[in-house]
Amino acid sequence: MRGPAADSDARARLGARVLLVAIVLLAAALRLARPGHSPPGLHVDAAANAWNAACLLETGCDWHGKAWPIFYSRGFGENQSTLYYYALMPFQAVAGMSAATSALPSALGGVLSVLLLFAVGRRLFDRATGLVAAAFLALAPWHLLLSRWGHESGLVPLLTLLPLWALLAAGLPVGVARSDRPRVGRSFLAGALLGLACYGYYAMRLFLPVLLAALVLANAPEWRAIARERIGRRALLALGLGLAVTLGPLAVRHLTDPEISKRGREFLVWSESDSLAARAGKVAERYVEHFGPGFLFARGDTWRLHALPGSGPLPWYALPLLLLGAGFAVSGSRASPAARAMLAWVLVYPIADVVTRHPSLHLLRSAPGLVGLSLLAAVGAVRATAWLAERRRAWAWAAATVLAVAVGASGFTFGRAFFGAYDRDPAVRHYFNADLLEASVWLRDRLDRFDAVFFSCRDSAALHQPFAITVVGLRYDPKRWFRDVREVEPRQDTDVIQRYGKVRFLFDASDLRALRELERNGRPDRAVFVLRPGEWPDRTPVHTIRHPDGSEAFLIYEETL
Repeated sequence: MRGPAADSDARARLGARVLLVAIVLLAAALRLARPGHSPPGLHVDAAANAWNAACLLETGCDWHGKAWPIFYSRGFGENQSTLYYYALMPFQAVAGMSAATSALPSALGGVLSVLLLFAVGRRLFDRATGLVAAAFLALAPWHLLLSRWGHESGLVPLLTLLPLWALLAAGLPVGVARSDRPRVGRSFLAGALLGLACYGYYAMRLFLPVLLAALVLANAPEWRAIARERIGRRALLALGLGLAVTLGPLAVRHLTDPEISKRGREFLVWSESDSLAARAGKVAERYVEHFGPGFLFARGDTWRLHALPGSGPLPWYALPLLLLGAGFAVSGSRASPAARAMLAWVLVYPIADVVTRHPSLHLLRSAPGLVGLSLLAAVGAVRATAWLAERRRAWAWAAATVLAVAVGASGFTFGRAFFGAYDRDPAVRHYFNADLLEASVWLRDRLDRFDAVFFSCRDSAALHQPFAITVVGLRYDPKRWFRDVREVEPRQDTDVIQRYGKVRFLFDASDLRALRELERNGRPDRAVFVLRPGEWPDRTPVHTIRHPDGSEAFLIYEETL
């Protein structure tokens, strides 16, 4: 017969399960609601992922004709990572290529990362910390933006947590006191997952190896103790073998092929003429800024594409909780392996952003720190509440109530802005090419009626790559793409596709040569023009693409040349 303590624990476990389900459902609703909106349209990097996935699905090659690229794909000429392509392919196989499907790996990965953070937080600390961390991550503006567009950084929280969860499940001392024997098979899986995660967003290739090294250093005595045991040595060997199988080929490629790190070299924070001291100074200055309230709570990334409406990456209520969490972690670090692991995690999070330049700190390159910061804030909330409860339970209830109100009010305010004004913001729609995508979708079922299609590139945020938006909007056939005549202007940092098949792009006045070529053919070509207001006066459009305020974005004309 169970006693009162057992009944109380059973009720606590049931309550935790109910609360976890509610948190996960909330995370899913916020990430899956209104697909293709908030942000609206499609960014060119997300479009590149969608188009490469479609080409691989239909032909087994990326859009450049490379069969099943693993280490990198040429992309726009800057050499992209490929893991997101393969994550996206099952969704495209079911639902086709679109802006909505392009974000599904990020959205579902974001939901899974909320669940995994609960599991990691519970294992490192306790059930309450895991629940609070999961709730913070579910509502963090930073995480919500990453989860809702098809950029490869959307998988960063998941790819950060998967290897850590696997290391914990293997019984390796990455933050827990030794209690179980290490598992050899699970250790191999943990190493393989860690290496596999490095094939994603380039920031992970710096962050994850540094994180693993920091976790080992933070709990070095426990790792040495494992190495003295036979089963421990077998587990460590399995971990290394898993890393060698997946990370090994990637590391070799980085050492032997300069093309794989082309984009990273282009954006180094220092110049070639800087001395070693000057380079170290620039890195140190950028590192310190990652822990300031200006980046985390006030302005975040100042580039409009990464900016969040009325919020920094984290809500302001997290500031005191982070300070409390840091205080508890530092004071308990001598006795707590989990505290040391968490501090190591937070301290190395900026590693991928401190060596690269950007108008401000870079929200996406800093994304590996998001889950660590959420866990640190949860530790602050739970430990502070427990400290108050030891003195007077009413104080703990009052603090928990104030925090719940702050979380709810902050989440409601941000959600209303993010799913409302942000989605209609002209600057946001500009950067996410909402008008160009809408025009392409309108043309989708009409494309075969025309002999030529012209898109104006004036006032475009497509970074010289409007073709990527149009192939997604048109749901262009990859097999047709490989049959097309394509005009490409190779540049040092990118490849500008000026034409594919019948679709042409008017980047400047010189591109009017395409019109003159059609006229010289002497045949009645039927053409459609997607132009900006004022580019073809005294003509009557057949369709108008409008901004949310009703103003004209694109005018579409049909002409016989």
